[in-house]
Amino acid sequence: MPEDTTVVLRHPHTGTPGLFEVDVAAVCGIIGLAVVWASVDPVFVEDPESETGWREVLGKEATFARDLKMVREADLVLTFVDEESAVDTRVGTTSLALKAAEEETPVYQFAYRHLGDDRWELVLVGSDDPSDKYLRYVPT
Repeated sequence: MPEDTTVVLRHPHTGTPGLFEVDVAAVCGIIGLAVVWASVDPVFVEDPESETGWREVLGKEATFARDLKMVREADLVLTFVDEESAVDTRVGTTSLALKAAEEETPVYQFAYRHLGDDRWELVLVGSDDPSDKYLRYVPT
């Protein structure tokens, strides 16, 4: 990746990020890439019973809003899921890859495959980068 790359990682509204995100942040620190954490912020939905007419919510709506913002601000989206989740659109990360393609943000989706014991491999399972602008940065 170029030296001025900023890696944006998902962070839950409360608690700590997942082990994968923590590991990626550590690797970025070692190789000198900046990391920004994207937290889930509450979103507001109409609520006619509320004094203001709006209600603050977290959950799937807020997570989707955060992910959509990340996609729209990104130059490139890389997603990583287990092999079974790679085709399951109910999985948030898989939906994120599809949303990136819809938004015309170049995206590469990887799945990690367990080979037995402590062995794993990373497999490119999908991409949408029509001009191959980022192909040289992505392991294929």
